[in-house]
Amino acid sequence: MIVEGAGGLSVPLTDAVDMADLAARFDLPLLIVTRPALGTLNHTFLTVRYARERGLRVLGLVICGWREGTDRVAERTNPAMMEEMCDAPVLGRVPQRPRGIDDAAEASEAVRAAGVAEALDERFADAGALA
Repeated sequence: MIVEGAGGLSVPLTDAVDMADLAARFDLPLLIVTRPALGTLNHTFLTVRYARERGLRVLGLVICGWREGTDRVAERTNPAMMEEMCDAPVLGRVPQRPRGIDDAAEASEAVRAAGVAEALDERFADAGALA
């Protein structure tokens, strides 16, 4: 089962509880979804760091909105930099779509096409990833 957290780990659910508290309460490992563009290194690093400071397990990263063959330097180099800075693997790159995703079936197909499900299976099979 995958539980989607809306908006990020520090988004408040109540005055005293945020998304990180919810993940901790249910002992949920995290798959952090990030973007490929300029500015994502800082955002992704801070999210991973906050998760780990809260004692949460980070399984890996998924880049959403990936443009294969881009000529933008940041987008070409960010995946490797994210892995290095965050000490977490990029488990998939969900391609940018010409139009948005309209329903759960389209979302599922986009994630499946990016190979995220297989990468997650491997991470869950590796006992060290969940330790």
